[in-house]
Amino acid sequence: MAVAALVVGLMGTFLPCLAPASLVLGLLALLLIRRTPGLQGTRMALVGITAPLLMLPVWASIAGPRYDRYLARNRQLECRQTLKQIATAEGNWFRDHGTYSTDPVELGFFPKRGNRYSYLLASVGPLQARRTVESIQPARGTTGVEADTFQHPEQRPYAQDALPALLGGAAPGVTGTCPKCSFTAACVGNADADPALDVWSVSSQARAGPNGETADAWEPYHDAEDLDPDQSG
Repeated sequence: MAVAALVVGLMGTFLPCLAPASLVLGLLALLLIRRTPGLQGTRMALVGITAPLLMLPVWASIAGPRYDRYLARNRQLECRQTLKQIATAEGNWFRDHGTYSTDPVELGFFPKRGNRYSYLLASVGPLQARRTVESIQPARGTTGVEADTFQHPEQRPYAQDALPALLGGAAPGVTGTCPKCSFTAACVGNADADPALDVWSVSSQARAGPNGETADAWEPYHDAEDLDPDQSG
């Protein structure tokens, strides 16, 4: 059993999932050695126990950034999914009224509290504030929803002035005269801890950029990447 603990422990330095097994085997081996006079193997059992434990800080330093990247990607998922909800609401509104709306109340767009991104339906105008514990009843006349800075104080109530240039020169809001018009919405937030912002947009028209970038109609496009290139996985 001490030999098994040693072998599994050495393997556990490369495969952290084996660390619990080496710990159990090593402790059982020590218990049997203690109860059986003359039985050898204490050193092997101790090495089997301690070898994977010594590697834990190394594995933690590797796994920590990967977990942070996983969380950041999940935060970006919030933005993409919400933009698709906006696209569906705008499509339904256009079919019923022959125009698009920049008012979340008209669209029935009420994202759940805890949103890390601001959602912008126009280039100007006030946003629904989310800076207190209570959910304030949205009023007509707003043109989007702020990031929930009460639940996420590390975020800011990003507004239209935080947006960079969007794909195809688009801007949040309605462009042109309806029914021959187009609509664009955007979201802006921070997916990680650095100062860079994460920006996505969606438009009723297909768009193209100067360097060959393209986005289909009503498909979210990543206008500004918050994560470093080595965090793209």
